[in-house]
Amino acid sequence: MVRYRFPLPGLSVMPEVTYRVGGDGLIHVTADFPGGEDLPDLPIFGLQFTLGSAFDRFRYYGLGPEENYADRVCGARLGIFERTVAGNLSPYSVPQECGNRMGTRFAEVIDEKGRGCALQPRACRSNSTRCTMARWSLRRQNARNTCRR
Repeated sequence: MVRYRFPLPGLSVMPEVTYRVGGDGLIHVTADFPGGEDLPDLPIFGLQFTLGSAFDRFRYYGLGPEENYADRVCGARLGIFERTVAGNLSPYSVPQECGNRMGTRFAEVIDEKGRGCALQPRACRSNSTRCTMARWSLRRQNARNTCRR
């Protein structure tokens, strides 16, 4: 088991991520944010993984088939959906975060042979794009060129 604790700038708490490899070869990941008194509301807490470009397909059991957020979740239906990672990029006129899926119970990102990474969260929303969240803050043209490769 590997535990990683890290400081957050300006906060007195230490989030922890634990990685445990089971006898079956599965990697169990747990993320914990302990919270504390007099802290501001937590805007988001999650994990982000980067996979190679060969992992270009994703399948999930959750709300879809189109992207959905807290304000659009009532228009989505529960099911198993498949897409390409490139096809998960919404063509907004101004590049921004997109492709979110609420109520994800299972998700996998795989290559053409079906190899890849599977996630079975307790409760989460998921997203598969070629961009990190930080890239959405880039200037419009730069973000378009970077994310559509």
